[in-house]
Parts: sequence; structure tokens; C-alpha cells
Amino acid sequence: MSSTRPALGKGVSALFPSTATSPGGVLQISVDLIDAMKEQPRQNFDHAGLEDLAESIKESGVLQPLLVTKEGSRYRLIAGERRLRAAKIAGLAQVPVIVRQSTDEDAFLLALVENLQREDLNPIEQARAFKRLSDDYNMTQEAIAKRIGKQRSTVANSLRLLKLAPEVLAAVEEGRLAEGTARALLPLKQQRQLELLGPILEQNMTAREVERLAKIHKPKPKQAAPKESAMDAYFDQVRTQLEERTGLPTTLTHKGNRGRLTFAFRSLAELRNLVEQLEQALSK
Repeated sequence: MSSTRPALGKGVSALFPSTATSPGGVLQISVDLIDAMKEQPRQNFDHAGLEDLAESIKESGVLQPLLVTKEGSRYRLIAGERRLRAAKIAGLAQVPVIVRQSTDEDAFLLALVENLQREDLNPIEQARAFKRLSDDYNMTQEAIAKRIGKQRSTVANSLRLLKLAPEVLAAVEEGRLAEGTARALLPLKQQRQLELLGPILEQNMTAREVERLAKIHKPKPKQAAPKESAMDAYFDQVRTQLEERTGLPTTLTHKGNRGRLTFAFRSLAELRNLVEQLEQALSK
């Protein structure tokens, strides 16, 4: 992608040069000629909010033109799906539009930024939109942040939400679980998240309470087995050799250069045999 494209943080219109506007400026076109955009970052539309907007449109009309791109004899929506839906509810036959040239990437970016500026996306929709920019358009977190006028940490923290279990994500999308409360579950494995989700919702737990709960259920890191020192290996080798030579269970404990050597005999015959071996070894 070109690095010269203007940043989006100062307004959605910054994505497209003004020369791309249709020669006639704002046009009035039939709502039946406008197709929804191929990839809409926003998946959930508040029905009550649409009804309120429709009532406003009945009174004052569509005050801000929709952005569309021409595709043959029809138009593809770039930005303004909420206004288009409300206009249809209000019974409008035509809506004001501005026709601009755009690629699928431009259209998606513009829709994303418009929704971000209007705060229309829920946290999960926003995270999925960032992921699509990363996966489909190979954009880094830094590049995404620059293009939408946000901090890189904002993008990174948003993407982390997608590590939550699907049921937890659904609870956030549906407004049953606050984003901050859901974030407190991130240190846990998804199975544990699911086990705690029910009690969290039933008890209407706060983010702080869930943080404390998550600390209790967070898996403890496995402690690495202590490394065997060279001295340990030497003493173990000596014990094994003595046990093989004498045929007796042998214990060799040590602390530093000091220790204790023990032979366990089960009869006087084994004791005599051990003494003979020691005498032979000492007489050499």
C-alpha cells in the first residue's frame, strides 16, 4: 500500500482526494439503486436507535450525504449504512449521495473510521475490523493506528480481546458483559473463562472482582526441576558403582564435600562379604 495516503484520524473524507467527487457534487438517487458495502465493520444496528433516526429524517431529511461508488448502473455504499437504513424506514424514495471512486480497501477503511468517529462499533466489532486490516491488507498495528488516528497500544489492546472464548465475546457484543470485565479474563485459558462466565453474569461482578477471581484461577507456572550439579552427578555415580560391587542397597548423601555412606545388609553373611571386599580393597 502506498504510504502517501492521508491519515484518517481528522475525518473520513481525508481518505479520498477531493477530485474524486462526482462533477455534480451531491446527487439524489433512489434507495433501491444502492447496495450495501461488501464488508461492513459494524454488524449490529440498534433497532430503537434506527427508529429514532428515521423519525428525525422524516422531519428534517438526510442532512449528511451518503458516500457511494458507482458500479455499472448501480451504486455501492461506502459510508452511511445507518442513514440508509433509517431513510428506508422513514419511507424515503431517494437520498443525497456523493459519488467517489474507491477500492474495496478504501471503502472498508472509510466505513471503519466513520464508525470509530461516531463510536458506533462495539469493542468486538472494532477488534475484528482491526484484525481484518492486519490479515487481509497486511497492515501492522502501527500502520493501522496511524491511519485511524489512534495510539498503537489502542489497536494492540483491542486485538487482545479476540483471545477471549467465543461465548465471552458474544456476551460483550450483546452488552451483557462490559469490555473491562471481559478483559480481566484474558490471563485465563478459554475453558476456565467459560466456567467463570456464568457466575460473573449472575452476580453482576465488577472488573475488579473478576480480576481477583482470575488471579485465584490463573494456572501457576510449572517450576523447573532443579538442575543437577556436577558434584551431584559424581556422588550418584559413586553410589551406583558401590551398589553394583557390593550387591547391597547403598545410600550416599552429601552436603558440599561432606557426606554419609550407608550399606544396608540383611544377614551376617552379607556383612561378612562386605567386610571381606573392603579388606581386599584396602590391602591393595
